[in-house]
Amino acid sequence: MPRVKSNWLRILPLLVIGGLLFYFNSAIDLNYMVRGYFVLLEAQATILLLLLLTGKLSSKE
Repeated sequence: MPRVKSNWLRILPLLVIGGLLFYFNSAIDLNYMVRGYFVLLEAQATILLLLLLTGKLSSKE
């Protein structure tokens, strides 16, 4: 099996989370102010999730 470069492993969580957030924001039909609050909350949650994921992935190596 060929080895996956570590750059792809670093970018993959960003792509997956970004795609899910884009789908979620496109699917909801709410007021633009409420949608703005959701975007801010999702951004904060994504930063925390990525910090936890990168911490766990780097500790296993």
